[in-house]
Amino acid sequence: MQELINTCVSTLPKDERLKKFGSVKMIDSTTVSMRLRFFDWAKFRKTKAGIKMHTSMDGPTGIAERIIFSNAACHNQTKMDELMTDKGTVYICDKGYIDYKKIEILVSN
Repeated sequence: MQELINTCVSTLPKDERLKKFGSVKMIDSTTVSMRLRFFDWAKFRKTKAGIKMHTSMDGPTGIAERIIFSNAACHNQTKMDELMTDKGTVYICDKGYIDYKKIEILVSN
């Protein structure tokens, strides 16, 4: 994916890229495991605690633009509305964020 983004970025000036493709953002999450004994407020499994960090990054630069924290048990789909807010933007994400009904609403707006 990075190679594809680099090719697109290097072949078109920024103004032309935005006209042709819109902006590109990548969305992903990572789980930070913690000891249940010390972080019982973050319980997400029988013997584990943790938080999840949902991040929206600018595609060409890789700079994080939005970070949302949740309990690790939180499903990625529940954070789509908070992460996918920009119109005219191509979002790249893994299947954990796929909710076709929400995507249809986002595309039609």
